[in-house]
Amino acid sequence: MNAYAEVAKSIGVSAGWFRKYVRGYEAKEPRETVYENIKAAYEEFCMRIEKENEVDELRLQSLRRGPDASIKSDRAKTNFENSNCD
Repeated sequence: MNAYAEVAKSIGVSAGWFRKYVRGYEAKEPRETVYENIKAAYEEFCMRIEKENEVDELRLQSLRRGPDASIKSDRAKTNFENSNCD
């Protein structure tokens, strides 16, 4: 149930409407802005996943090089955590 509320909030609709729409119950056809919000939320999600993958790749590379290289990985992680992707 919380997932419905989180997604609904991120796209600008009520949790009740979103739940009905996803389950195929009678719900008003969404406004065009809802589709735009879904697209924007999806793109933001994909960008966040890509950043997480980049950080993971840096960590993996540093592990392959040895313990001295982990400093760079920690810096990348700090940069990622300080980005505005919430």
